Amino acid sequence: MSETEIKLWPGVPDLHALGARDFDDLIGASGELEGEERGEVLLESAERSVLRYPLPGTLTRAGERPGRPRGAGTGFVYLTRWQGGSLRDKTAARLSAPRSLSFAARAWNLICHLREHGVGTAQPLAMGEETAALFSTRSFLATRELELMQPLADYLEANRGSTARRRLAHALGLLVARLFEARVELPTLSPETIFVSREGAGEECAAQKIQEVLAPVDKSCGSPVPGLEKRPLPELAIASVHGGCVVESFKERESMDLLRRLGAGVAESWQLDERELLRVAHYAFLRRVPRERRRALVSQLSRSKMAR
Repeated sequence: MSETEIKLWPGVPDLHALGARDFDDLIGASGELEGEERGEVLLESAERSVLRYPLPGTLTRAGERPGRPRGAGTGFVYLTRWQGGSLRDKTAARLSAPRSLSFAARAWNLICHLREHGVGTAQPLAMGEETAALFSTRSFLATRELELMQPLADYLEANRGSTARRRLAHALGLLVARLFEARVELPTLSPETIFVSREGAGEECAAQKIQEVLAPVDKSCGSPVPGLEKRPLPELAIASVHGGCVVESFKERESMDLLRRLGAGVAESWQLDERELLRVAHYAFLRRVPRERRRALVSQLSRSKMAR
C-alpha cells in the first residue's frame, strides 16, 4: 500500500469535513466520497478530471439539508483529480518554479503564491498526493466554488453600460498588474477562468463573504487586488491555475501578449474599444513605463486585434 501526504487549508478541521475518510475517497479510488452522487463531472480525460460536489450539510435542490456541516461550511467543492500525465508536463512541474512533486502540489503552491501577492483565487481546501521519489502520478486538489461570482465573459455580456465597462477595465488592469508582480504565467488564463462578483454582490454581507474566500488567511499574504476596497470596482478572482508557472520576470513582450490574449477572448461579448483597452493596459503596466516608450506601446495596442 502506497503512502500518501495530505494538506488541509486553515479552517478545514479534517477530511470528514469534506465528506471523506481518506486519500482514496478524494482520489476516487473507493467510490465512497460523500456527496459525489449529487455531484457533476465537469471535465474528464485520461489524465485529469474535475468533479463539482456539495459539502456535507449543503441544501439539496429540494431545499432539504442532509445532515449538518462539519467545520468547512457548506456549498460546493471543485475536486480535481490527476492520474498519470505526460513526461513533458511532469518534468515542467518537477523542475520549474514552483517545484512540486505532483500536479496537485503544483496548483496548491501556485495558488498560495498568487494569494501572497494579493491575487484573488478560488479558496483551496485540501491537497493530497501519493509520496514518490521523483513525481507522484496520483494527486487531488479541492477548492471552494466561487460563490456570488461569475465568469468574466458572462459578466461582460450582462453589463454593457459604459460605467460597468469602465469599472471592469480598471479592475482587470489591476488584476493583470498583480499577475506581473507575482511573475506568474498562466497559459490558460481567459474570460472563462477569471471570475467577477455578480451584479448586486457589492452589498455589505455579500462583499464580506466574497472577501473571506478571496483574502489570504495568514497575515503574511497581501490583500486582494488593491483598490477594490476603496473604489466601487467589481471583485475579481482566478478560478484555475492549470499549467501555470512562476517565471524569472515578465518582459514587455510577454505583458503585451497577455493583454492581447485576454482581449481576443472577450472580443465577441465585449468589443473593447480603444479607450477601454488602454484603460486595462494603463493599470496593468503602462503607468510604470517611461513616457516615450509608453507612446510606442499605446500605438501598438491601438493597432492590435484587441481594439477591433
